[in-house]
Amino acid sequence: QLSVTPSLQNVDEGDSIVWTVSLDRPTTEAFSATFVLEGVGARPATVSGANADVNSPGTFILNFPAGETTQTVTVTTVNDAAVEFTETLQIRINPISALSVNVNQGTALANIISNNRASLILSPSTTTVVEGQSRTMTLQYAGGVTLPEPVVVTLTYNAGTATAGDYTTNVASVTIPAGVNSVTFVAATNPDGIAEGTEAYTIVATQTDSTLVTLNPTQTTSTISITDP
Repeated sequence: QLSVTPSLQNVDEGDSIVWTVSLDRPTTEAFSATFVLEGVGARPATVSGANADVNSPGTFILNFPAGETTQTVTVTTVNDAAVEFTETLQIRINPISALSVNVNQGTALANIISNNRASLILSPSTTTVVEGQSRTMTLQYAGGVTLPEPVVVTLTYNAGTATAGDYTTNVASVTIPAGVNSVTFVAATNPDGIAEGTEAYTIVATQTDSTLVTLNPTQTTSTISITDP
């Protein structure tokens, strides 16, 4: 009986997947087994084309000489620049014509884990606005990348010399749609008619609901100064 092991493994993008193909006992005659690589599951790996996740043909043959019981299959994954989810690759043994060889465990899986994340930027990092007016702010991914899922970004407003009554906090979160690099929102200030001089507060993108995004406070903090009219 022919088997492929391990049945499931996790590999980082750019590393190799290694499967062991083994017989439970030697045969007296040589035989060949055809294997197929294919993407499976909710997020299947891509086997061929410009965006392939592996450097391997989709179909290949292993030749077992008489008496040999073990061979290995090595598949190198592609270390690309795409920000993507973990994707699943399956190896499958096609039916074998040799009458003395049956397939015991005919499939095995490998999860390919992407090593890329999108960096979020809040801009402008510093800006000045006249009391009672507003400023358009931008949330975007560095490098022009886009993600395959919508991402909700939570915003936190921190008082400084400006207090909560000097600005609005009605935009609590912003959603960046899938396939979109940037979105905008409005940071508004409140007029109070009091001469106070320049005051400031900060807006910080504090968290997201996605594992594909990294937050660096130096890139996700904006200081807004409010001047008297």
